[in-house]
Amino acid sequence: MWCKENGPGHSKGTGQKKVDMKKITFILMMFFCPSLFAATLTSNTVPYVCQGGSSPQLCDSSVTTDSTGDIYSNSGGWQDYSARSTIVGWSSLGSGLKYIYYKKVGKIVFVNFYLYGTSNNTIASFTVPYTAATSPGYTFVPCETIDNGVNYYTGYVNIQAGYNVVNIGMMPGGKGFTASGNKYAFGQFWYQSI
Repeated sequence: MWCKENGPGHSKGTGQKKVDMKKITFILMMFFCPSLFAATLTSNTVPYVCQGGSSPQLCDSSVTTDSTGDIYSNSGGWQDYSARSTIVGWSSLGSGLKYIYYKKVGKIVFVNFYLYGTSNNTIASFTVPYTAATSPGYTFVPCETIDNGVNYYTGYVNIQAGYNVVNIGMMPGGKGFTASGNKYAFGQFWYQSI
């Protein structure tokens, strides 16, 4: 297992890959390796992650950063926005089946949502607490949807620049939902706020 070529105490292994965290953002680590990310919160360093064995490991934390803000804080964490969001497209959402969480790091806003209930509209949307920045102009991300309780579709979410409304649609062709039966949508995405 190795992290940096010629690094003290590290040797180059056959078939193993080097992942330099200078080239990968904290954001990816926060989502995909939360335990490794949490280990770095108390130091102002970017870790190198070694791949080998059954799971990634921290190997070297000699790269310093100059970022400040929520990224160094475990307090706050994900914020529940479900009760404050304006949700359109459902006549009712079952108990424990309405989640809209966000976490803001700098200007980047991460959103994790899960909405399941009775449909009353062919459209579906919800609001988020921060307005999307003007660039990039449009965020479009796949998600999972169910229409009329039985039809499973790859769906999408999008948020346009200058707005805080997240639209949910179904593919192919962005067709509308059925305005009855159970409607379900869940996914995760991120966008840049103003």
